Amino acid sequence: PDAHPLYKLLRPHYRYTMAINSAARGTLINKGGIIDHAFAIGGDGKDILFQRTATKYRVQWTNIKENVKERGVDDPNLLPGYRYRDDGIRVWNTIESYVS
Repeated sequence: PDAHPLYKLLRPHYRYTMAINSAARGTLINKGGIIDHAFAIGGDGKDILFQRTATKYRVQWTNIKENVKERGVDDPNLLPGYRYRDDGIRVWNTIESYVS
């Protein structure tokens, strides 16, 4: 519903996503599109790259706490001021507490 706080929080970020994705399919990633000409690997190479990536992708990678831990950048004492970790974990914790 429009009144839901999470909807209000996310709407500005997703408002035009469908239109942007549709335009991208028609001009950027279509056969012979801009990406085919802009990537050194060409259109066929792009398709192979996307297929390989899709088979290896894991949704668990979106958990920022696990992500920074796996990459060894989770300790603020060893890497102070790492905003991706610090701010990202704050946002993660806020959303996690809201939906729990």
